[in-house]
Amino acid sequence: MIPRIETEEIIEQVPANAKLIADVGTGSGCLGISLAEKYPAATVYISDISNEALSIARQNIQTKNVIILKSNLLSGYPVNLLFDVIVANLPYIPSKRISRLLAAIRKYEPHLALDGGPDGATLINQLIKQLPTRLKPGGLAVLEIDDTHTLKVFDLPESFSGEIKKDRFERNRFIILKRS
Repeated sequence: MIPRIETEEIIEQVPANAKLIADVGTGSGCLGISLAEKYPAATVYISDISNEALSIARQNIQTKNVIILKSNLLSGYPVNLLFDVIVANLPYIPSKRISRLLAAIRKYEPHLALDGGPDGATLINQLIKQLPTRLKPGGLAVLEIDDTHTLKVFDLPESFSGEIKKDRFERNRFIILKRS
């Protein structure tokens, strides 16, 4: 359960007053579990489409404020939940670059966790389309992206503003979406 240094920066974007948080595509649970430990008064939902990933996440949980769901993005969440914050490190690597990744990544990371489709934004845009019915007014989504992505790649819903934020290495790394 060791995230990349850049991925850890997602946690820094989450405001301390967030009470209801979702980590979509949680994998081993790094983001969601770290947020639950950092904000024990919050309720953190973690979800993934993979049973294997959820099994690993379940083993990593040591706090009581985490709820696990099997879900394809947000479709398996209770319909009445509106989140303060949604975070995600979904697959964002463009398909054509998968074969050029370092062998340590390409051979040992699940392909499902890497391939973001032709432009690397397929799943991210699917999640963005779900945000209007899942984020509270004033809510925030922090999504990890490929360093080649710009705002033009993403389909922002009405009533949302977006900005690309660089990581500590000065590469595009996150899209921050705010609901007005």
